[in-house]
Amino acid sequence: MKVRTFMISMLGWAGMLVPAHATISYYNGITGNTQFNTAVTLAGLTQSASETFGGALGSFTAGNTEYDDTATGIKFFDFRSDGITPDTFLLQGSTLEQHIGGDLLEIILPVNVFAFGANLAFAGGSFANVCIEAGASFDGNCSAPNQNPLWTSGTEFVGVTSDTAFNTMWIGPLSGFPLLEIVNFSDDIGASAPEGQSLILVGTGLLGVGLLKRRMRSRGVERSAQS
Repeated sequence: MKVRTFMISMLGWAGMLVPAHATISYYNGITGNTQFNTAVTLAGLTQSASETFGGALGSFTAGNTEYDDTATGIKFFDFRSDGITPDTFLLQGSTLEQHIGGDLLEIILPVNVFAFGANLAFAGGSFANVCIEAGASFDGNCSAPNQNPLWTSGTEFVGVTSDTAFNTMWIGPLSGFPLLEIVNFSDDIGASAPEGQSLILVGTGLLGVGLLKRRMRSRGVERSAQS
């Protein structure tokens, strides 16, 4: 009975350690930038230096439809609004600029990234709403708080944090159809993905259950032999 109770307890703990659905938070503007930095610090992430574009910092590939950053390994892609047809980037000094207004920006991140932030500017319109999405594809739903910033001029900070590592981000217009410009950016790396740690703990717990069962079975055999 004790063994059974212990096993149920261990399996219960194992179930609690299985990671839940990722919690993603979005940030924008000056206040959002402060909140983003606080979240990154509290999470104990390692933040990359602020990166710009051009020169020795990175290079274009595939006809200027892809820009690869040297320091972080981040890849930037320009797509038409369908998210499929490639479009071309331009370099304006140290700023990466899309070819035409209304294009989508896809950002492919390296492994173990738990936060990404960038300063955006835009041209080709008097105002703009953009949608920031951490996910495999861009659906433009943009229903989460701070996921759909509106600005009229200057530079706008946008950021994403997640309790689970993510590797794809999209930024696209919902109104105003601006020409997006990425002024600078940084990413935040974790030592290891939380889900990996959870699975290790689950595996350790289940291993403990197996060893206990084996030990109790051996004791049972010894008692039978003695009797």
